[in-house]
Amino acid sequence: MVSYTSTFKAAAVQAEPVWLDADATIEKAIKIMDEAASNGAQLIAFPEVFIPGYPFWAWMGDQKWGLKFLLKYHENSLELGDERMRRAPCWAGFGATSSARSPARAMSGRPCALPSPIRSPWPGG
Repeated sequence: MVSYTSTFKAAAVQAEPVWLDADATIEKAIKIMDEAASNGAQLIAFPEVFIPGYPFWAWMGDQKWGLKFLLKYHENSLELGDERMRRAPCWAGFGATSSARSPARAMSGRPCALPSPIRSPWPGG
C-alpha cells in the first residue's frame, strides 16, 4: 500500500533553454537534472515548453515577422516517445511542443504543446 506520509525532494527549474535547439536543450537539461539529483531531488519540473523554448515571438506584434521562427521551432519539437528523453537520470516533467508525427499534431492539424510529459529513468517508465 502506498504511504502518503512519505517525503521526497523536488526541484523546480528556472533556466533558459538553448533556444530552438532541442538537442542542446536536452543536454543542458541533463546537466541540470544531474546537479539536482546529486542534491537529493527525486522529481524535477522544467518550465512550460522548455524544449524548444517558449514561442515568445507569438506575442511580439506582427505575425508575419514571427513566421521566420516557425520552421526551426517545428523542426526542434519532440515526438511522443522521443528516444532523446530516455537519458533522464531521475523523474522529470518537461514542457515541450509536439512535431508533425505526433498523434496530437496529426489530429489537430496545427502545432500544439505536449502536456508536461513525465520521464522516468527506468525502462518502460
